[in-house]
Amino acid sequence: MKDMSKSKVLDCGRYIYLPRRRLAGYAIKFSPESLLKIGILKEITEILTDNKVPILFLSLSRPSLGEPLDALLFVDLTDSEISEHELRNELNQVNYVADVKLIKPIFDGMLVDVYFEKLSMGSRRAVLFREPLYSALIKETVKRLGSGGFALLYHIGVFMGKNVYKDYLKILGKEDPESLIELGKAFFRMSGFGIFEIIYIDFERKEALLRVYDSFECSLYRNEKTPMSNLVRGIFAGWFSELLKNPEVKVTETRCIAMGDRYCEFLIKGKI
Repeated sequence: MKDMSKSKVLDCGRYIYLPRRRLAGYAIKFSPESLLKIGILKEITEILTDNKVPILFLSLSRPSLGEPLDALLFVDLTDSEISEHELRNELNQVNYVADVKLIKPIFDGMLVDVYFEKLSMGSRRAVLFREPLYSALIKETVKRLGSGGFALLYHIGVFMGKNVYKDYLKILGKEDPESLIELGKAFFRMSGFGIFEIIYIDFERKEALLRVYDSFECSLYRNEKTPMSNLVRGIFAGWFSELLKNPEVKVTETRCIAMGDRYCEFLIKGKI
């Protein structure tokens, strides 16, 4: 597998900085009936096209049958004669649009989503940490506490892994190991933790071998002589202790990108 750090990066930041441009943002709420209707976005793009307004950013919330759907739209009005308020009024006339709120730049050229107050993922609240934040969290913990910091991160990870596994059970509504593994791999990747694959898993021997490409934790380090995963290693320990029905799971990182390896490798062994 190739290095994921060099491709397939999705910037999920809900802001744009274009100095000296006339920017505007719109929080659009669609009615519950809109989800399976055809042509709604076409109506919106036709309004923008007719008024010479380019789309800079468009994002839709995760759909759910019977629930309203939210969208976030950023546009550039610099070369258009329409005002931000006039455009809002036109968008409000689109079929199945329930409401449109205007979002103004916080200063010249800086447009930030200051409308939505919380983020959620799968109906659960979520928080985004950019690298300066999670780097400080991980590195300062180790810097201040030394080896005790490694242990603290590991044990926090264990509790995280156990809780995440139980949350996946609620999402699936059943305990299906194969589906749980696929969901775990997909959510790990979707959340930006890295790309992990299972080389093998043996439920009878309570053992598994994993590889993680571009781990968010270990990518913080370079030229290390020992593996540096503690938080993610703990997450795997907690998660696989639930999957393997074994409370005494040991996770050893045998390869690490912080040491120059192409990927981080984890050997998982439960007590038989």
